[in-house]
Amino acid sequence: MCAALGLVGYATSAAFTDAGSVGASFVSGKLDLSVSDGTTPGQGAPTPYPFNALTVDGMYPGGPASYAELRLVNSGTLPLTVTTIGSSAATAGSSTTAQADALGTAVRLRFVTLGPSDVCNANFMDVVNGSGTGSPIPTTVNVSAQQGATLGAGANWRLCFKLAIPADTVPPAAAQGASMRVMLAVDARQVQP
Repeated sequence: MCAALGLVGYATSAAFTDAGSVGASFVSGKLDLSVSDGTTPGQGAPTPYPFNALTVDGMYPGGPASYAELRLVNSGTLPLTVTTIGSSAATAGSSTTAQADALGTAVRLRFVTLGPSDVCNANFMDVVNGSGTGSPIPTTVNVSAQQGATLGAGANWRLCFKLAIPADTVPPAAAQGASMRVMLAVDARQVQP
């Protein structure tokens, strides 16, 4: 009887089985801020964009100023907000860092948003938008709340920049005969859904 019970415990059962798998693919969005002067596009990173239109020779207090348009372009697929625009002084020509820094404290950099048909020039900057002097270099301006700072994919933000030494500024002696290159750092952040 024990032998009969043992046979019952070793009975086998067979069944068909199958398995499946699912593959899903996705592509992440891209955050890509590029720059342009309106005609020549550029990436701006890792090599700085050559903003050659913002150039002044023979600057002095109340003297010549430079006006130039810069477009910040969302070349990516995600909406972004430009958060800050910062400026710093870099040496140019045979000037020392001390000379470039001295000139940076005298120079004022100002920027305002351009409308679709506006032209960046002295009339637009000084007459239409008032005669504000701007900020010394270096400086960082929080721009995230400004109109135009949030860009959808493919959109651009047109800005008019002015570089000058205001008439009421007394530059340090080291600024005389100095050459300086203005470096702009533009930061952007993804717009959160």
